[in-house]
Amino acid sequence: MDIQNEMIKTQIPGLTVVSFSKDQFTSHNFGVLQAGTNRNVQEDTLFHACSISKFITALCVMNLVSERVLDLHRDVNRCLTGWKLQSGGFVTDRPVTLSMLLSHRGGIIDPADSFGTYRTDETPVSTLSILQGETRFHPGPVTVSLQPDSRFEYSDAGFCVIAQIISDVTGKTIPQLAEKYIFDPLGLHSAFFWQKGAENTYPLEKCAAGHDSGGAQLDEVWPCYPNPEGAGLWITAAELAAIVSDFIRCLNGNGRILSKAQAQEMLSGGLGVFPVEDSPFFISQGWGEGMQCKLAGDVKNNRGIVVMMNQEPGVDQSQSIIGSILREFI
Repeated sequence: MDIQNEMIKTQIPGLTVVSFSKDQFTSHNFGVLQAGTNRNVQEDTLFHACSISKFITALCVMNLVSERVLDLHRDVNRCLTGWKLQSGGFVTDRPVTLSMLLSHRGGIIDPADSFGTYRTDETPVSTLSILQGETRFHPGPVTVSLQPDSRFEYSDAGFCVIAQIISDVTGKTIPQLAEKYIFDPLGLHSAFFWQKGAENTYPLEKCAAGHDSGGAQLDEVWPCYPNPEGAGLWITAAELAAIVSDFIRCLNGNGRILSKAQAQEMLSGGLGVFPVEDSPFFISQGWGEGMQCKLAGDVKNNRGIVVMMNQEPGVDQSQSIIGSILREFI
């Protein structure tokens, strides 16, 4: 497909595509970081990965499982210290587990319009305050509203519970663990988790600005979410492709960021990543204010692709230019 022409038609300011086959990586960059400027998208341009952050969080959790710090199948309330996950008005003897939370089957339903972005004048909130229902990002306490493991229900709140578990058990945050388990082993020096109030520490000159479906820049140039473990990752497409490539290697027993057993359990259980039915592919995707992205990995043939753009197109990935690019690759 003619990517540049399609970008003009759909008013996409900037887009990047990185694909790989075994050890061969190919990068294509289009457009600009910010509408109305001549700052071209380059290989070192950082995009907001939105919910692909959950893939990274899952990798961190699986490392802690491998070290026997956490147990995927243990009642999460046995790990939580101050705050506990309560049932929201029904009786169940089925405990919620980390495995359920990672696969969005923990019975937690996010309220409508929850987990928006910070306003400029807002101060940072803690994960605990979100769980306790003390912020506008999640009205009311986080509770279990469905029978655990009864059905898939995508939940940012569930990943807040995961972050609190990690904090209670290890005293660490997902950004700290991502450095230890993923970024440092792979030599990734650009990726970071955006956190409110730390903007002056980030390489803003390399960060793509967010744009709406008409290509206009957002008032909040770089939208920031209150839940870094679920939506805080900023990364280049090349670095994200390196993580996908190594995860495939882990699945085959020769990766650096996870053991083979834990990688296989993560994929087979849909823990932070989505296996594509009747296919060798897995995917992860993100869609937030001003940005959209998607990755796909082919386990059988050791190849993959990452597409990131600085526009919220108003349609999901399957209908946007991202879906068109991935269909050509797959």
